[in-house]
Amino acid sequence: MQKNKIGERLKKLRGDMEISQAKLGAILNIPQQTYDRWEQGKTQPDADTLIRLALYFDVTVDYLIGKTSDFYNVSNNETVATIHGNNNIGIIGGNNNKVKVVKK
Repeated sequence: MQKNKIGERLKKLRGDMEISQAKLGAILNIPQQTYDRWEQGKTQPDADTLIRLALYFDVTVDYLIGKTSDFYNVSNNETVATIHGNNNIGIIGGNNNKVKVVKK
């Protein structure tokens, strides 16, 4: 994962939504200082938190980590499949070939 890319994207998404770090921290149940360190690239969120952030901002994890510049999630004709027998995590895929990982 690219720390700086994650921070840049988190800062932009938060700014686009006009939400403070403190408010977002409260929503995600994390300290504001933790979120600030992510935006600054000093630390990075773990995998579970990346999923929560992607769901909150309605973007893909790939977008957050800088793997793609396409940030849209699927919304039409979605299908859900279980990953590796884990009933708590699934993949949502649609006709536009975009995929996101979600907790069921």
